[in-house]
Amino acid sequence: MPRISSFMYCTSDTNTQNEMLSYIKPDFIPGNYTFYAAFSIVDLYPEKTFLLRVEFRDPDDQIVFSTDDQKLEGPKKDGKQHVGALINFTFKNVPLKKEGLYTTSVCVNDVSLGTFSIPVYKGSEEDE
Repeated sequence: MPRISSFMYCTSDTNTQNEMLSYIKPDFIPGNYTFYAAFSIVDLYPEKTFLLRVEFRDPDDQIVFSTDDQKLEGPKKDGKQHVGALINFTFKNVPLKKEGLYTTSVCVNDVSLGTFSIPVYKGSEEDE
């Protein structure tokens, strides 16, 4: 059964270096915000097709963003029993309507592999 071995929220600085986020602090709420998630899925079986879906939910558990099911192909057999994939996912201009705890769920074949939370706080002019 596939499982997530790591998950991290991140952002890119001006030099396009990814930096880990422990919270999101946009200048404006409500407003749109762009960030990334990097995660790895392990125990993918070779030569099998999986359907991957990512959902981002607000503090009221309402879906803010959801992908369609995306095909994730296991690699050709090379003698290894289980393999994995590293996925970098961009959340581009995601609407953040209020402060609170937002969550990302990663599903493979309609089975949740995990839910990962990140707090969202309104930024202030003092932070600049």
